[in-house]
Amino acid sequence: MPQTFAFVNGRQIPEQDVRIGLDDFGFIRGNTVFELARVYGEHPFELTAHLDRLEASLRLCHIPQRFTRQELKAQISALIRTHKFADSVIKIYVTQGATKATGYSLGITATSCDPQLIVLNQPFTPFSADYPYHERYYKEGLKLASLHAERPLAAAKTTSYIQATAASSEHLADGMDDILYINSHGCVTESSRSNIFFTRGAHIITPAHGMLDGITRRVVLDILTELNIPAEVRDVPLTELPKMDGGFTTASTTEIVPVQSVDTIRWQADNALIQRIRTAFAARVAACRGAGTSLKTA
Repeated sequence: MPQTFAFVNGRQIPEQDVRIGLDDFGFIRGNTVFELARVYGEHPFELTAHLDRLEASLRLCHIPQRFTRQELKAQISALIRTHKFADSVIKIYVTQGATKATGYSLGITATSCDPQLIVLNQPFTPFSADYPYHERYYKEGLKLASLHAERPLAAAKTTSYIQATAASSEHLADGMDDILYINSHGCVTESSRSNIFFTRGAHIITPAHGMLDGITRRVVLDILTELNIPAEVRDVPLTELPKMDGGFTTASTTEIVPVQSVDTIRWQADNALIQRIRTAFAARVAACRGAGTSLKTA
């Protein structure tokens, strides 16, 4: 495989040389913010929204932003031009970095830490030999297990997935694909890496609170408006799911995936309304791939 490159704190180096220090609190305490954006052809999808959310996550985690958006976009552009992958992802990580103690508190200030910026561009092609399970997910749907827990600081996109990893590991033997968070009020929020939508008749329903504001979720909500499909953004009690006709998840990597079941509640994956939304989303992707979106305009 040809050599790939990355940027670390504004310096381009071979990806294999990227290192994180043992004194980096992104490693020691898990305080790392990240973003992942799809790149179709050589065109990032919804890049502005991803960068907006990155900056919001940094503020929520109190990690100082030591780079400008223009600098970050230039690094992304350079990697895409260098690699020329048919399809890929951009991964952006900002770690807390080495941190000087200000006392017993874990709190950080603008001068007590040294954030590290890492930018990667890696090939990603769904339905390829690298992802043999994708075809099953899209044809049969995901099997989700409910988890009565709330993801800490849900509005920030961070690398902390320990809660979901532990719970998912417990359900592996049951053949479950992912977990579905249920908050203290008994309402659905999100899955481990995706937002969740439900269908009921001609309506689409999605949770309003307690989840990461997904970029693909935003695009789908825009598509629903475009297609005049009634949408409700509200609290969704777990007890209401038996009344739903179907469900699907949204995420940057997997786009739109039908849900086969939540616990013992089962649905058909070939839901006509979900397929209509997937077709409209595919048109957005095709427009991006055809240079409808670029780093200059995103």
